[in-house]
Formats: sequence, C-alpha cells, structure tokens
Amino acid sequence: MKITNNSANEQPIDLVYTGWKWFHHDQHNIMKNLVMPINDINDELDSSGSFIVQSPDSHLLFSTPITDTLNTTYSPSKETLILFKLFSDMNSAPESYVDFANKYGTLKHAEILFLDDRKDNYVFGESILFWYRQQWMLKYAGLLWEWIKNNDKEKLSLVIKWKDERNIDFQLGSQQTMENFISNKFSWTGYAYVFHFGKLECCINNNYRLSGKISNVYAIRQQTQVGDILLPAINLLQSIINYYLYTYPTKLTLFYNVKKRHYQQHLTPTNLLGAMWYQFQQVITGERKIKQCPICRQWSDVTTIKGSWEKHRDCANWDRVTKGRKIKKILALKEQGLFNQDIANDVNVDIYDVERWLGEEYQKQKEGVSNAK
Repeated sequence: MKITNNSANEQPIDLVYTGWKWFHHDQHNIMKNLVMPINDINDELDSSGSFIVQSPDSHLLFSTPITDTLNTTYSPSKETLILFKLFSDMNSAPESYVDFANKYGTLKHAEILFLDDRKDNYVFGESILFWYRQQWMLKYAGLLWEWIKNNDKEKLSLVIKWKDERNIDFQLGSQQTMENFISNKFSWTGYAYVFHFGKLECCINNNYRLSGKISNVYAIRQQTQVGDILLPAINLLQSIINYYLYTYPTKLTLFYNVKKRHYQQHLTPTNLLGAMWYQFQQVITGERKIKQCPICRQWSDVTTIKGSWEKHRDCANWDRVTKGRKIKKILALKEQGLFNQDIANDVNVDIYDVERWLGEEYQKQKEGVSNAK
C-alpha cells in the first residue's frame, strides 16, 4: 500500500514519519504558588510547591511528539543518546530543571494548570516535585546498576535484606539514608509515593528512600541460596525499569522511507521520560555503550566507536599539554631538593602521580644513557 502525491510521476511519500521530535524553544520558567492543578487528586503534582510552566504567551502549548514531516524540529533522543545520564547527574535545583526543559522539553505531556486561581486563565506545566522524583528514580536505578555490575556487596547488603526463606525486603537510597534506617535512626517528613513494586518515602533531611518487598521470591529461590543479595537486586532493578517502560512506553511503528523506497520500523518514545528510561535499558542490555571522560567528567556514547575510547580528543590534547607542564615543574622542584609530598602540594596533584611521573622520567633518562653507550 502506498500514498501518492498526485504528481505526474506519483512518487511515494511517507505514510507517517513517527520520529520523536520536539520544538526547541525557551519558553519555560518557574512559578511559585501562582498556579494550581485542575486535577487536585493527581499525586504527581504538588499544589503548594513550584511548577515549571510554559510562558502564558507561548504559542507552543505542548512539548509533545508530533508526526509532521514538513517542519524543522528538534530530536533530543537521536542527537543526545545519553540524555538519561545528563538528567540523572545534573544539579537538582529548580533553575536547572527549567534549563533542561527549555533545551529538551517537559518530561511528559504537561498538565493544565490554573493561573492565579482564575478559572479563565491557564498555563501548562509540571511540578518541581515531579521532576525531582523522576530524577531521583533514574539516579538511584543507575547507582543500583553500578553496584550490581561491580558486585559491590557492601552497598547491595544495605539494599537487600532477607527476613526469612519467603520474604525479602529492599530499600534504595543514599548509603547514609539506608544505614540510618537499618540502625532505626530515621523520621518521616512526608507521605509516600506508591508504585506497584514499592513506595518512595521522604525521610531525614528531605532525603528519599525507595522501599518494599521483592516480588517473585519463589523463582529467586529456585536459582540461588537464602541470603544471596545479587539476584534479588537484579530483580529489583528489573522491576523499576519495567514499571517505567510500561508507564511511559516506546512504541514500535511503521513508516515508508522515500529515499530507500521500502518500509522501516521505528521506535517512538511517547514522551521525554519514556525516551530516557528506554536509553537506560539499552545501556543495561549492551545495545549502547557509554563512557565517562576522566578529564571533563562528561559522558559520551561510544557504541559506534571502533577501538578503545579513553577520553575526548580535545581533553586528551589538553591533558597532554598540562601534564607536560606539570612534569617540568615537578622536575625543577625535585632538583631544588623538595620532598615528594611538598611537590604534590605545590603542583596540586596527587603524590601518587608525582612518584609515577618521576619514575617515568628517570626511566627515560636511564634508557637514554644506555642507548648513548
């Protein structure tokens, strides 16, 4: 089946282009105590808090997926393949959320909000509380993945607790928060946000803790011993990711590629939040590979890069030049008779690097003398 454009040649055009695209605009800002949600029972919204809203004069009412092939639009899920990492690692200040929304859009379809309590004036937006919760979930799901991948038993032993052969409790949060709960040093500061697999609780110093019971314990017992913490942790991570993939799905769709003249399947996230959780599961399954540059600390998608990627090219050049200058200064200070620790303090590097670089320079001098003979 084809759709034609009624031209003389009747060239086929796209049936539908379902690329997930967003208009790039700078229309979001923060409103505090000036808006209220139409649906007060929506627990994703906090009517007493602050909201990220689109400016009332904005002609773009929604940052929403579109299927228009004629307009030039912005596609962060394609251009920023590690968007989930940028989101989970960024500062949690409301202003950072606004900057993120202005660059990539709202997390899902923005809620309709009344402005100044007037029923005839409304805006679209999402609560800061909703943004914080979503960032928290992605961040700590990512940390749980790191602990599982590195078999970090110290951290995982705080997450997973066997009560008996049939019951496994879990908690997830910062190490200090989890230790406080184990030692019964905690207090509640708010109501819990409930998922089907657990609840997100607000506790000491406005920290959060995800807690509940591990499901499917019978299946886990068929695969491992009582007391094992790795398989239950994997089960927890799977439950979290599956919840978000189900709640904010990425849909498989079909479109016709005009240039290649054949049909293609296309994965379309329903919103920005769905795109980020889909990207996260791609990293876990190995479909995508990401690495952090040790110089600038920024993450990069290295899936299609051949060979071993260590750092960005510009960072590597900067590191090489900077290292050369530091080594030159270290050698000069060493000739003056300074101790290695004093040199490290003066050059502002770790003493391990001072000793390693001095060793490398002495080895070069030794090899140079040997070659001269």
